[in-house]
Amino acid sequence: SLCYLTALVRDQHRRSVVVSVDPNTTHRGVSSPQSHVLALLDHYGLLSNSLIIPGYTLEQTFGELGAPDQSDLSEGLACAEALASLAALRAAPFDVVLIDGNHDAAYLRRELAALRPLMSDGAVLVFDDIAEWDGVREVFQRVLEDERCADLGQDGRLGIVALGAGTEERTVTG
Repeated sequence: SLCYLTALVRDQHRRSVVVSVDPNTTHRGVSSPQSHVLALLDHYGLLSNSLIIPGYTLEQTFGELGAPDQSDLSEGLACAEALASLAALRAAPFDVVLIDGNHDAAYLRRELAALRPLMSDGAVLVFDDIAEWDGVREVFQRVLEDERCADLGQDGRLGIVALGAGTEERTVTG
């Protein structure tokens, strides 16, 4: 999916860069998924449009109950607090953010609070797994309740929201 999204973004703006944060742990039986992603990006000429950070947006987590398989953290280390590092680097504002990771509502609320200063006004926020995970659905619904946000659509798996101007002061609370 990262390769596909990178191609879509590049087709809109040739110099766009997709930043992804993923710990590169075994997922659904695939060990070292990052090596597969890099091979695909290379095959399609997308390496210069992608910046992959092996890590966690906030603190390191240890898998989730109910996940098809739990992360194997013995494979290697990954950076933690990647969003704080991006903020310290004063990364350009992101126009599109896809959240597809930790499904815990409290974690997601903190992740959104850390992401918001990194997002441009009018940015599009995409939530994955809104139907499968209660925590994701809860946070997505809270974001929709903010009158400055616009619901761009839901398909049972994804939920897409446009953040309105002035939402930099907004926080999602539990």
